[in-house]
Amino acid sequence: MSHPRTKTLIIDQHDESIPLIRLRFVEIDGTLYHLAKDVGAAIGLKADDDGDYRQTLEGYRVEYLMSTVSDRGTVLGPLALITDEDYRQLAKVVRQSRTPSTL
Repeated sequence: MSHPRTKTLIIDQHDESIPLIRLRFVEIDGTLYHLAKDVGAAIGLKADDDGDYRQTLEGYRVEYLMSTVSDRGTVLGPLALITDEDYRQLAKVVRQSRTPSTL
């Protein structure tokens, strides 16, 4: 499967010590799918050797699609894509795992 266009959301914290966050996504049959490459980097996950996050996603039991996408004419892929819902759940789990216990 190949998707000819991505949409990009850029988050700027207006603080030079915090880098911009870029999240690219595609819409497939009415569902938003984020590039795992962007999501993983944004929430601090460990990338695979090829820069994607398939092994990490599998470790968190997050289902993903493999697809080729294009960003401003540059073909990217194959890349792992995850739903918006899975992205939010993954970010929540990662945040919780990094919060020190208050026992």
